[in-house]
Amino acid sequence: MIWQHISALFLLSLIVSGTALAQDDPRAKWDAQCAAGDAAKCLSAAASWESNTASYTTPVDLAKALQANEAACRLEEGQGCFGAGIMYFEGKGTDVDEQKARDRFFVSCQKDVPGACRYIGTMMMHGVGGDVNEARGVQSLAKACDTDSDFLACYDLGFVYRDARGAAKDEARALSAFKKACQGGPTKIHGVAAFVSGVEDNIPEACNVAGRMLYELTEYSQAYTQFELGCNSGDGTSCHNAAHLLVTTGTDNEENRELSARFYQLACQNGYQSDCTR
Repeated sequence: MIWQHISALFLLSLIVSGTALAQDDPRAKWDAQCAAGDAAKCLSAAASWESNTASYTTPVDLAKALQANEAACRLEEGQGCFGAGIMYFEGKGTDVDEQKARDRFFVSCQKDVPGACRYIGTMMMHGVGGDVNEARGVQSLAKACDTDSDFLACYDLGFVYRDARGAAKDEARALSAFKKACQGGPTKIHGVAAFVSGVEDNIPEACNVAGRMLYELTEYSQAYTQFELGCNSGDGTSCHNAAHLLVTTGTDNEENRELSARFYQLACQNGYQSDCTR
C-alpha cells in the first residue's frame, strides 16, 4: 500500500509538472495573439515553431511556422512575407513553390525588408517562379546593394554591369559594385535574414574580380590592394594573383620576393593547388 501510494504521488507530480511545462510554452499564446491580429506575435510564433530549443514543450512544426509567417504577411508585416518566401523557396512546411516564393519576396522587397530584394532580383533575372524581367531584376539587386549593403547582391550586380546582363555594359559601375562586395562593412542583413541569405562580412571572390579588372587597366597598386583584401579573407586565387603581381610588376628586391613567396604559400593553404609545388 505504501509503495502504491508513493507511485501514485510520483505519477501525479509528473502530470502536474507536465501541465506546468505546457503552460510555460508560449507558442499557444503567440498563436492566439497572432490570430487576433498581432503581427509581431505572428513573427514570434513563426520563429518558435521552427525552433527545437528546450524551452518549448511541443515539437517543431514547419507547417505552423509557415501559417504564422503568412498571417504576418497578410497583416502587412514584411518580415513575415520574407519568411514565407524562404519557406516556399526551400520547401519547408510545404512543397517547393517558386511562384509563391517570388510573390512573397516581391512584397517584402517593396517593404524594404533586408535580404528580400536580392532574392526577387535574382529570380526576375533568371525567370524563376515567373517571367524573366531583367530590368526589374537589376533594380532590385541595386536596391539590395545600395540600401541594405547586401554584399552578395553587390557581387551579382557587378557581373550585371561587367557582362551587360540585363543592363548596358558599365565597367565603372561594375568595379564599384565588386569593390563594395570586397570591402564589406556594416550591413542591414542580420539575424534570421542573414542566416537564410548567406550573408557574409564581405565576398572574398569579389576582391579577385575587382583586382583583375584593375590589373587590366594597369592600375597595379589598386589591383594589389584588392588581391590582398581577398587573400586576407581566404580566397586562394586572390593570394596567387597578389604574388603574381609582385613578381611581374613589382621591384625585384628581397622584400617583394619574400612577400610573393608568402602569398604563394597562402594561395596553397587556401586551395590554389598549383601553388603548392612552388
